[in-house]
Amino acid sequence: MQGYAATYGLRATVCRFMNTYGPGDTHRSRLVPRALALLASAGPFDFGNRDDGTSALDFLYIDDMVSGYLAVTEHLEHGDSGVFNFGSGRCVPIAEVATRASVVWDGLPRVPVFSGARRATPRRKWLDICKARDLLGWEPRTDLDTGLATTVRWFREAEHGC
Repeated sequence: MQGYAATYGLRATVCRFMNTYGPGDTHRSRLVPRALALLASAGPFDFGNRDDGTSALDFLYIDDMVSGYLAVTEHLEHGDSGVFNFGSGRCVPIAEVATRASVVWDGLPRVPVFSGARRATPRRKWLDICKARDLLGWEPRTDLDTGLATTVRWFREAEHGC
């Protein structure tokens, strides 16, 4: 995209997001929607063999993603193009996120099952959000527990009418 923008004299910005979650997401291959579906089923809290549970990832609530896009749009009108990272700026172990989702669900901390091959070194992925903070004045506003609570409320209403 940057090459296209340079060739045709356009302003363009690349937005990178990490593990966005929130109301409206029903894609159960992602951690939060899958956790909620498992909790709703009252079956085993089993996430399968895609990971061993030690990976730590950066999670971003959907409202913060939207505010990132809006900040970029305003910047494009007044500044140059570039690449911006949007995330929480820190990583949280996925097993912890699953457990926190279960606590928000009904107050019970469940131990999630991840049966993937054990990693010698856990995978850790997060985005450096300093450029977005410094140039756009953007920061995530929704902490993980608040975002999970809002997502659980939406899920219960959308999936189960309660």
